[in-house]
Amino acid sequence: MIAKALQNMELLREVRNLLSAKFSKYIEQGIYELRVDTGRNAARIFYFFQVGNKILLTNGFIKKDQKMPRRELDKAIKYKKEYEGRNK
Repeated sequence: MIAKALQNMELLREVRNLLSAKFSKYIEQGIYELRVDTGRNAARIFYFFQVGNKILLTNGFIKKDQKMPRRELDKAIKYKKEYEGRNK
């Protein structure tokens, strides 16, 4: 799974917001999820874009059911706001 995650992150770095829905999905408030699927296992890594060609990863989790855990998304939003507050 780690190798697949690194592969998908490299793809994200190369094509940025042109990544297909198979690999990435916009969630809300500027947060996207990078999808890492390997057979029956699935992981999600939240990220956002910043000025200056930056892509910042916030947090990730192993997906255990169809529904995204709200607490994980709330963490990503919190980290994004904290980052933006420090880098105005």
